[in-house]
Amino acid sequence: MDIISASLATVISTMSGSIIDTYADNANTRLTRQVITHQKQEIHFEHLVWRIRDNSVCNNKRDRISEYSRCTLAAK
Repeated sequence: MDIISASLATVISTMSGSIIDTYADNANTRLTRQVITHQKQEIHFEHLVWRIRDNSVCNNKRDRISEYSRCTLAAK
């Protein structure tokens, strides 16, 4: 019985982990970093629960004012 119980517990644990991961991906409940190219600009941003975090847009270029400006204009 112990081997059967352990096997069943492993199967259930594996399936539940897969279901949770699928839900988290579909519901976008994890902070996701993304890079897109638009108007020849790489635009870095983060989103969570299908909303873009405003302060993350072009955050990688904040210390270079002219690049940051071009990036935010392309992002708009």
